[in-house]
Amino acid sequence: MKTNKISIDTIQKYLQKNVSPHLQKHYGNVKAHRIENNTLYIHLLGQCACCPSAHLTVEYFIEKKIKENFSQIQQVCIEQSVSDELLILAKKVLSGKTVFAQTKEEALKS
Repeated sequence: MKTNKISIDTIQKYLQKNVSPHLQKHYGNVKAHRIENNTLYIHLLGQCACCPSAHLTVEYFIEKKIKENFSQIQQVCIEQSVSDELLILAKKVLSGKTVFAQTKEEALKS
C-alpha cells in the first residue's frame, strides 16, 4: 500500500478496515481529517475522544499502523476541533431554527 502520493480517503479506508474495529470495541472510532507536511491529523470519536489514554492509543497503535503502511506519514496528531455538524446545529439553535425538548414528554412527541 506504499505509494508516493496518498489521499485522505485512502488513509480513511485503511483506518476503517484496520483500526476502527479495535476502537469500536471500546465505543470509539477514528476519522482521518487532513494531511499536512507529512503529518496526519485525526479526530478521535465516541469514547476515544475523551479517553485519558487517547494519546497512548495514537502513539502506540494508530501511528504505528499508519507508519507501517504509509511511509510518507512521519507523525499522527489528534486534531481537537468542533465538527462541522456540531457548528451547524449550534447555529440553528442560536438562531431559533431548532428547539430542543425541555421535558421527556416533549421529546417523546417528536
